Amino acid sequence: FAPDDNVQNEIIGELRDATATIDFMAFSFTAEPLADAMLDRLIDGVKIRGLFEKRNAGSEHSQDNYLAQHGATIHLDHNPHTMHHKVIIIDADTVITGSYNFSEAAETKNDENILILHDPDLATAYTREFDRIF
Repeated sequence: FAPDDNVQNEIIGELRDATATIDFMAFSFTAEPLADAMLDRLIDGVKIRGLFEKRNAGSEHSQDNYLAQHGATIHLDHNPHTMHHKVIIIDADTVITGSYNFSEAAETKNDENILILHDPDLATAYTREFDRIF
């Protein structure tokens, strides 16, 4: 639970364990430490794909351009409505999801939550959703 339980560090720990893929869908992604942790894995050959809600992408603090400029495959959601997902899928095995936006406010100000689920079947279901809208 954020802001009490160092949620960002828990997510970074999971990202560091990635060996093949990191896919994510983000309503808001402004947290530089999370983007840097993803790019650290990209350097080691992990494939990074991300989907950003279009209305939040391109802003001064959004990490979409930063990640794309460093080799991640980034798309903007084309749904005419709001893509409100907050999901990271790691190595087709781990799903991180909850109310936690990938932002400083989620880490330090808001009451937020995440679940970290190690379940290949669940990861497959989330990957289907990712692929459908990616």
